[in-house]
Amino acid sequence: MVDTATAPPKPGAGGAAAGAAPQFLRLPVDSARKLRYYDRPELNDLVTQHAKDVTTLQAANSALRKV
Repeated sequence: MVDTATAPPKPGAGGAAAGAAPQFLRLPVDSARKLRYYDRPELNDLVTQHAKDVTTLQAANSALRKV
């Protein structure tokens, strides 16, 4: 199960009290493994850098097409 205590509350859920027990979400084991895989800091940094590189490359391609 995934701990959703740090997740933002759903609209209309009426916020949780300060001493409330954590809430949990049921999901398939495969999905939990995928989420845990993407929770690694080094992978998150790699994905962020890749997104920046793609944006830079797209901007360069767009500029070259205008020439």
